[in-house]
Amino acid sequence: MPDPISLVGRLYERLPAAGYPVRLVPFPYRIGGTYRRFCQLLRMTEKWAPEKLAAYQDELLATALDRALLQVPHYARRYGRLRGKTARSILKEIEPVEKATIQAQPDDFIDPTVSSAEWYEASTGGTSGVPLRILLDRRGFQIEWAFMVSQWSRVGFKPGMRRATFRGKNFGRGQLWRSNPVYDEILFSPFAMSEANLPSYIEKIRSYGPDFLYGYPSALTILARFIQGNPGMRPPFLRGLLCGSENLYPGQRELLESTFKARLFSWYGMSEKVILAGECEHSSSYHAFPQYGVTEIQGPSGNVSDSPGATGELVGTGFWNSVMPFIRYKTGDSGTMAGSACAKCGRSYPIIEDVRGRWQQEMLIGRSGASISLTALNMHGPEFLGLERFQLHQRERGRVIVRVVPGVSFDEARAARLLEALRRKTAQDVDWVLERTSSIALSPRGKSVFLVQELGNSFDEVEAAQVGAKR
Repeated sequence: MPDPISLVGRLYERLPAAGYPVRLVPFPYRIGGTYRRFCQLLRMTEKWAPEKLAAYQDELLATALDRALLQVPHYARRYGRLRGKTARSILKEIEPVEKATIQAQPDDFIDPTVSSAEWYEASTGGTSGVPLRILLDRRGFQIEWAFMVSQWSRVGFKPGMRRATFRGKNFGRGQLWRSNPVYDEILFSPFAMSEANLPSYIEKIRSYGPDFLYGYPSALTILARFIQGNPGMRPPFLRGLLCGSENLYPGQRELLESTFKARLFSWYGMSEKVILAGECEHSSSYHAFPQYGVTEIQGPSGNVSDSPGATGELVGTGFWNSVMPFIRYKTGDSGTMAGSACAKCGRSYPIIEDVRGRWQQEMLIGRSGASISLTALNMHGPEFLGLERFQLHQRERGRVIVRVVPGVSFDEARAARLLEALRRKTAQDVDWVLERTSSIALSPRGKSVFLVQELGNSFDEVEAAQVGAKR
């Protein structure tokens, strides 16, 4: 059986008080042997020549496809006849699969020969619909950590450095944070970041002395806005900011880096484990790990390509989940393939840019039928200072409600400036209405949902609206 998590880690999960002596054990040994092997693999392969790295990726793809076409019902039934061909030619003949297809027949995507002792159950966040139930290979926990540490190391992170973490934890009973020495971090609840609690958050961060802030950009932005709005409050000294699991909007990077005086490092990944891509030492473009999976893009006409210049929906094939392999999985996210290597860092990794989250979380529809990207609104500019949280809510074309949880400094003048800034960006196409509220719910994992879109969400409906507007 693959070693999923070290004995020390399991002990901590059952008895948190035992976690403190764990710091005496070097981090690589807390996580396990698979983690150590993959760290070594990534160090060895990341600067390989393009031809050598492409050949290695083809080997990994061939192994994943051969097993899926032999043992996973969905792929065996449809594509088993392709076994024996080259991996790339097989991949080209496999139709991309959507989340809804897997949800409708989940057993069709599970390898029945894998023992239940070798997997655990997880799910997607479900912020854009019904969560997808996923079975993950137990060794995948250690593999994922190796990839994460590899990319974080590009901005100076080393195992054993401390993190203040803001990700999906709600401890209840008024508890704002919890120590997690197994992973050298303090977990802070993103659910309780009110103006009343934020001074305690910042004081705890400063006393803990983390090397990095780690978490959702939305949570770290709340901290930054609070510090900006309270000039007497000094930010903690940090080596860097590690931001993932949410889109990074225009203005956020500038706000966070200027507030904390540290480099922000962002990456793109998902619970389905098909694509993992992070920035490098010199660039904010995402570098997709070829050792993790194959990254492709499906264009508007339906063609799937990994060639530079391709734009459309990101499609991924993961290598490291043998129990429930996703092959040509449609992520629901969009991006552009900007190149096959980075000249600045020397890695021969696919470069993807303009990555945007799922469509229905990203677009407002104007009165004319025009699609208005949230990225165009710069929702983290100075107009939003003084707010604890905010959310856009659209039920009809051309009208958007801005729901806000105001801080003590958010007065009528600031409210007027906010609405005026939004009106300038959308001209006469959107009516903006401000609605004050005492709370705005986060997703079950603590992520901010910036847009609640209750219009029709399919591309066909939007396209029809746009066509109608042009007539």
